[in-house]
Amino acid sequence: MKKTIILLAVSITAILATGCRNSNKGFLIDSVKWETVTYEDNVMPSDTSYGTMSIRFDVDFPVSGLSKNSMALLTSEIIAFCIDETLTDMEPDRAMNVAADSLKKDYLETAEDMIASGVLHENMLRWSYEVNASQLRVTGNILTYFAYISSYSGGAHGIYSDLYLNVDLKTGQALSLSNIFVDPSSEKLSSIITAKAVKDERTFDDLSITGNAKVAPSSQFEITNDGVIFYYEPYQIGSYAAGVIDIKFNYDELKGFINPDFFEKYNIIAADPNSTPDAVSSSFVK
Repeated sequence: MKKTIILLAVSITAILATGCRNSNKGFLIDSVKWETVTYEDNVMPSDTSYGTMSIRFDVDFPVSGLSKNSMALLTSEIIAFCIDETLTDMEPDRAMNVAADSLKKDYLETAEDMIASGVLHENMLRWSYEVNASQLRVTGNILTYFAYISSYSGGAHGIYSDLYLNVDLKTGQALSLSNIFVDPSSEKLSSIITAKAVKDERTFDDLSITGNAKVAPSSQFEITNDGVIFYYEPYQIGSYAAGVIDIKFNYDELKGFINPDFFEKYNIIAADPNSTPDAVSSSFVK
């Protein structure tokens, strides 16, 4: 009987220990809780027959699951990332209000000037501005946060951006290219990106029309277990119609360029490049 009880106790202890290990691993992946902060408003010029400007922010912020300091820093990073980098000392809802007030002011001043000039057509003052942002994925200790920002100010077409913020969940600090690469400005690194870019049918036939025949690593990037994805906005290396262009590299292709401590520091387990990759290029849009 004693032996049975001892064996049962050992089994329970082992299960609990395994559970704790899984919980610690999941701490970075599953326990970050988010709250969506939304702002929505319309603003109209004195003569409303020419249209209005609509403004909407729909942004997720961390509310639990990380240390207080990490959450505060992550919140500031998100505000700088997709609202306004000068408003990081404010609460999210206050930052949205201030940013929206600035957008409204610019719109109304432009609208009044255009109305006074008399040179208008019906769409010139039908403006819009929208931010939609949320967690995209967690890889090791790195959280990738995605924002889709679009605006229209009466032209032939609107402007949009896919933005990627990579954050070390242990510290709440944003990662730059230098956290990943030995030398982000390396000519050899640019050369391998350029070589892959010129083979992509979405890029300009002649990359030199962008002002630089070589494609440097983009500051918009995503970290996955499969590798690194660089994202290039319309007109950077391709036309507006081509949209955002993603250039993907597995870690084997980046050997010699990655910082030696990168995988251990950020708990990245590199996938076998010969296996079926994750859907690493799928964008999150609410």
